[in-house]
Amino acid sequence: MKRLLILLCNIFPLVLTGCGYIARAIFLRNNSTIVIAAVPGCTFYGSIDKGNYPDTLLPENGNNISFDRINKGDRAFLLGRSGNLDVVLDWFLPNDTLSIYVFDSDTLDVYNWNQIREGYKVAVRYDLTKEDIKKRTGEVIPFPPNKKMKRVHMYPPYEEVIAKYGKSE
Repeated sequence: MKRLLILLCNIFPLVLTGCGYIARAIFLRNNSTIVIAAVPGCTFYGSIDKGNYPDTLLPENGNNISFDRINKGDRAFLLGRSGNLDVVLDWFLPNDTLSIYVFDSDTLDVYNWNQIREGYKVAVRYDLTKEDIKKRTGEVIPFPPNKKMKRVHMYPPYEEVIAKYGKSE
């Protein structure tokens, strides 16, 4: 069984590249000292809906949102598909902007969704353009933001996020 697994792990990428398609993904890396949860805005309603940017309100109903916890030093899958990075970005960013909502896991444990929504209790909301992802973050987006992300639109602003959570290197 172990040999089969090793064989599949080595052959599967070759098959994908031979067909001209490579699975590409966007991840979030937790470089903070807290446990966080993150969700791309385009998945708020249980399926990919291409997002509503510039509307960055949190949805009224939080029941369909899946919050996977990201421990210190770990990274988590946000979204992806086959194709090159441009194909992935075109698929998920039809309006040229992807909002990623990051929450302190304690906030999710302490407050109900209405309190989170009404108080907009996000650790940070990144509003990343295709250009931001290509030039500033790459396929692994850090939390807290690093120096390259200083000009990325986010709420709260970069300086406030850094003051509260530190910065990524």
